[in-house]
Amino acid sequence: MIPNSIKKTLWFGLILVSITSVFGHSAQLQTFSLSSVRLLKSPFNVTQQTDLMYVLSLFY
Repeated sequence: MIPNSIKKTLWFGLILVSITSVFGHSAQLQTFSLSSVRLLKSPFNVTQQTDLMYVLSLFY
């Protein structure tokens, strides 16, 4: 089963592509470096930090 957040993202992408096709404009895509991405405070961030601390504890 696909989570609702992924479904919403897919629908948004489909709508965006449809709108750009209707108006005859193609979307300009630009690459960006991974260092430009920042993970904000969220349950995923907390879990990532917990996992990191666990892995580091295995070596020290």
